[in-house]
Amino acid sequence: MLSEFLHNNFNKEYQQWNDHIDSFSDAIDGLVLGQAAAAIPKKYRTEKVTNWIRSHLTSAYLECAYSPLSDVRLVRDQIDWYLLGHFPCGWFVEEETGFPTSAVTVVF
Repeated sequence: MLSEFLHNNFNKEYQQWNDHIDSFSDAIDGLVLGQAAAAIPKKYRTEKVTNWIRSHLTSAYLECAYSPLSDVRLVRDQIDWYLLGHFPCGWFVEEETGFPTSAVTVVF
């Protein structure tokens, strides 16, 4: 949602996308390999799980970085679930066209 919005409305700023990712990727790796890994039982701490968490944190950061231009908060609002010790794992919608505006976050 965010990348499409930026591409269509703020293309010049959208060109900074990779620069943003480069600027915080080390910090995100530290979170994923440190606090996040420590909170996940070893048998569930797979590369797929850690990559999924990394993608969530990256998306949340990008939503913050571009917040002056966009009100997209699809992932950023889920970070609160992590802080509460839960794991956002998906969304539930009555019908496909309801995502994301009518979606409910599913967490463990």
